[in-house]
Amino acid sequence: MNRFLSLIALTAFSLAVFLPFAAMSSDTGSGLSLVKIAVQGREAVARIASLGFDIASVDEDGVTVVATQEEIQAAGFGRSRMRTLLEDADQIFAPYRGRADAGAYHTYEETVAALKAAVKSNPKIASMFSIGKSIEGREIYCLKISDNVAKDEDEPEALYMGLHHSREWISVEVPLAIMNALMNGYGKDDQITKLVNDNEVFLIPIVNPDGLVYSQTNSKMWRKNRRSIQNGRYFGVDPNRNYGYQWGTVGASTSPYSDTYHGEKAFSEPETSAVRDFVKSRNFVSSISYHSYSRLVLYPFGYGYNIPNPEEDTFIALSKGIGQRCNYRPQNSAELYPAMGDCDDWLYGDQNLLCFTVEIGRTFVPSESEIPDICKRNVDGALWLLSQIGEHFPRVKGDKYARLTLRASLAEYRALGGGLASGMMSEREMREARSCLRLLADRILADTMASSDDWDAFVSYMDLLDEADMVSFKPVTDYMSQYLNSFAGEGIASEEARAKLETLARITAR
Repeated sequence: MNRFLSLIALTAFSLAVFLPFAAMSSDTGSGLSLVKIAVQGREAVARIASLGFDIASVDEDGVTVVATQEEIQAAGFGRSRMRTLLEDADQIFAPYRGRADAGAYHTYEETVAALKAAVKSNPKIASMFSIGKSIEGREIYCLKISDNVAKDEDEPEALYMGLHHSREWISVEVPLAIMNALMNGYGKDDQITKLVNDNEVFLIPIVNPDGLVYSQTNSKMWRKNRRSIQNGRYFGVDPNRNYGYQWGTVGASTSPYSDTYHGEKAFSEPETSAVRDFVKSRNFVSSISYHSYSRLVLYPFGYGYNIPNPEEDTFIALSKGIGQRCNYRPQNSAELYPAMGDCDDWLYGDQNLLCFTVEIGRTFVPSESEIPDICKRNVDGALWLLSQIGEHFPRVKGDKYARLTLRASLAEYRALGGGLASGMMSEREMREARSCLRLLADRILADTMASSDDWDAFVSYMDLLDEADMVSFKPVTDYMSQYLNSFAGEGIASEEARAKLETLARITAR
């Protein structure tokens, strides 16, 4: 009951904070400052996020937000806890005021032209298409790079996305730099040639084209898309709070004047629904979504603290590999601050991608002199991840993934194992079946209260695999053995399951 009352109080407090300043937060972007609030600890950070503040970064000294100083004071943070880093946040974009272009940064039109030029120069390995249109009717373009670009081959697929948030111009530059690295290196650099030959790469440099145009031509600090709300009284939905896995109010706002407004419903926006439909039409293994800023490599889940991730070891290893090449720090997304409706949470939680958010640089729009080095480092990280995804191909997704994560029936597991044993599966089907079994193993690892059906199904399929596969399950068999006696005492694991476990433990110990 106390938690419920606290939620009501927080909601009311949030309304009290932001309603008086709705006009400032609607369509003008005026009056915004970059302010650091001196707070520490998870609860304080989560409170700031849940109040609807637009969080720029979090570090040991506090939370940096984009807001008016009146908004911050109205939230109860006194002047003693506030430090203004930049009185006029639009000063970040001072070099671009009064200019007809965005300098070294690509405009929407320049990005489209760059994609078209890449296809014209490399038609055998590059193709371009639209995955949908923005709220104002602009095309959301995607570039595919592969050695047989006109065919959908049985190869790992990787997705790289930029510019969910309008003011994060640098996030457009990295996907374009990845494009250039692959285009220029193909047929000349052995490693890059192999990456293009062995994978299918998809680049969406601008997820939110209307937002980019508006940021570059009107309100520089604009974050959201350009949906008109209440007949133009307010504008914009935060695309990275609008995805459908755990869409909610943690780190997101129900108020259209907030920069973290999550929309009327999940996937209400054409930009996010276009990404959803495109991802569901493919069989991606991995993705990176580029943002700015903080010099971090984030991995799911982000919608709350201490959310179990059955593949956390894999995510940590891959985020470290990316981070080492970018000189960025790997971190669970929620540890930055919890937020619901995030793209990565949907990509992993619903579609089972190995997905990451890379927070680029130290400011929303780094100086033009920094762009080459930032792009080089992030290209290195992106290509390294591309070199790793074959080990995780194919990923189980769609109906099969949903059934397994929601506890498939024992009959479904047996059918899967029977298919493996029959030898009638194609090579791809066998890889997918093994991936299903690994997913089941991960679930058992994460759930000490797995049902007897889970245990019996898992061990009955283990002996259908060859010894190389069995050895790869050693952490699972070790885990099972650790709890074997207690499970036997409670009647959870059958005698047959325990006998097979002991046999498997001996095999994996070789």
